[in-house]
Amino acid sequence: MNGAIRHVRVQTRAARRLVVLVATATLASAALLATPAASVAEGAAEGAAERQARAMSEPFRISTFNILGASHTVRSKKFDTYKPRMRRTLRLIDQKGFSIVGLQEFQKVQYDMFVRRTAGAWGVYPGLEEGVRPVQNSIVWRQDTWKRIEAHTYVIPYFHGNLVEQPYIRLRNRASGAEVWVINTHNPASTKGDASGYRATALANQAALVNDLKATGVPSVLLGDFNDREKAFCYLTGRAPLKATNGGSWRDGTCVPPRPSIIDWIFISKSAQSTGYTALDNAFVDSITDHRVIYADVSVPMS
Repeated sequence: MNGAIRHVRVQTRAARRLVVLVATATLASAALLATPAASVAEGAAEGAAERQARAMSEPFRISTFNILGASHTVRSKKFDTYKPRMRRTLRLIDQKGFSIVGLQEFQKVQYDMFVRRTAGAWGVYPGLEEGVRPVQNSIVWRQDTWKRIEAHTYVIPYFHGNLVEQPYIRLRNRASGAEVWVINTHNPASTKGDASGYRATALANQAALVNDLKATGVPSVLLGDFNDREKAFCYLTGRAPLKATNGGSWRDGTCVPPRPSIIDWIFISKSAQSTGYTALDNAFVDSITDHRVIYADVSVPMS
């Protein structure tokens, strides 16, 4: 299928779904902590069966990293401007050996500096392919390790319900051939009015997308700044075949989120495995961003 045509169709399908979901955002928000116990048990059994039947890839390190937008620190008394912070961001990415990163608040000037300093070593999507606004939530990956197979966007409501595009991409490991879908997001905070309904709609869209992608047979990673703690975990692990890299579970139909829960998450398909979850928070991180840097080592089933 022509890539451009597929891209349009994916966005159109997501937009149609969003019209329905916005109308029911209140219901979605009320249902965030509930899901049928049977579906949870079936999903767990299915994940166990898949793990037993399929060989796993070598682990790769994946991160979600809200780097704090350049515009937020122009007059900050706490943070440096974006240039020294971007230099530290790149240093941290290299020191920790990240292979794939979902970035949030990655504004154009930060993107320009990233591309200039990495000199083609990293792939970026959307970058500026879809315009200036979508660059802020780009996914980046090491070009010597991963090959981009497909790249698309889906939509969520952001401040005041305005629709914004978020990326999802299909990557193939150049050495092993293992494939993975990576979905990035930055769900709206309630800094410009109550955005809980918009976040509920975003979660519903993300769960629906993961369920759609399951039909491809390729495992998914959904990561980002969700601006929700337990609600994000309970909804996504209850309505999609996902688990969190930092634990948590369902017991007798009751959601048991990991402790502590923070607003930045890495969710993976139940068929995948993860180790080494880290919520990095030290003086160096604090000189870059007002978030923790979340990462984990993930293995996915080989096709």
